[in-house]
Amino acid sequence: MIIYLRAESYPNEFRVPLVPCDVKILISQGHTVYVESSQSRFIPDSEYAAVGALIRQSPWWEESSETLIIGLKNLDNLEKLNKHKHIYFSHSYREQTGAKTILKAFAQSSSILYDLEYFHTSTGSRVLAFGVYAGKVGASLGLSQHYKRSHGEPDIQDLKPWPSYRAMMESCKSANPRILIIGAGRCAQGVKDVLEERGLVYTQIGKDVLPDMGTYDIVFNCILLDPAYNHVWMKASDVITKPLLIVDISCDYSKPNNPIAVYHTATTFQAPVFNYNENLSIIAIDNLPSLLPRDSSTEFSNRLTELLLRYDDESWKKNLATYYHKICEYKMNSL
Repeated sequence: MIIYLRAESYPNEFRVPLVPCDVKILISQGHTVYVESSQSRFIPDSEYAAVGALIRQSPWWEESSETLIIGLKNLDNLEKLNKHKHIYFSHSYREQTGAKTILKAFAQSSSILYDLEYFHTSTGSRVLAFGVYAGKVGASLGLSQHYKRSHGEPDIQDLKPWPSYRAMMESCKSANPRILIIGAGRCAQGVKDVLEERGLVYTQIGKDVLPDMGTYDIVFNCILLDPAYNHVWMKASDVITKPLLIVDISCDYSKPNNPIAVYHTATTFQAPVFNYNENLSIIAIDNLPSLLPRDSSTEFSNRLTELLLRYDDESWKKNLATYYHKICEYKMNSL
């Protein structure tokens, strides 16, 4: 198999889907690995070259239809798709913003998409996810922001990636906030890992329980939002009488049924906190794990490599079937 690791174009994206030690394993098993040169990865080109990868200056669209093109986030230049084969988080299967454009481009170009979100084990759980690290980083930022506000300090800003989880925890200051976690998946587990390491008490509820947001100092949203969900937790007419920080780790601001209906744009590494009014603040960074690029990439890469070594097995076939089902849905809805 020929593998092409494309460069990421998304702002502040430092993660990689494959780390050099796993690339070395793939090459040892007879696969050819090309790596598009990039200045934004936390791993330099030289480390990939050292394990036998071939560094490319040419873009993904110059690759043949036999090449498996691997990335993490946004795929630019959709108009250049031409029977290509991609694997990345497309965020196009649950009515997200831009989903129709992505599906149309793949359908019209006879290209193939293996969405990283839709590889599952035999029991139905996801194989590949950054959720735990999103939760860890979200928890750290939430605690740090609450600490700053409670001590009259300026908001957190101009975030830079931490070299390790331990470095992140050492930089995180915390008071003793009243904390609510909404959700029970990987993101929620990551939040709990940080809170429990700090010895902090929290309340956790499921997404079908309507939260009393005003009872807490920090609310961590960790739910998986599906199109049928119709609860609204926070709307413009709500009156917040004391400081509340919402850390929206799920970050579904682009979906029409976002339960936090007071904001519609992600926050950034440069300006992580959106102050809706004098009491309500929101952190909604949509690539939180990129602030822990080494830890999150290494774990993800290990699992992706296992999948690549079983290329075209049942999990790949089911992923592809999901893609074709979504393409059919798109075509039917476009009639």
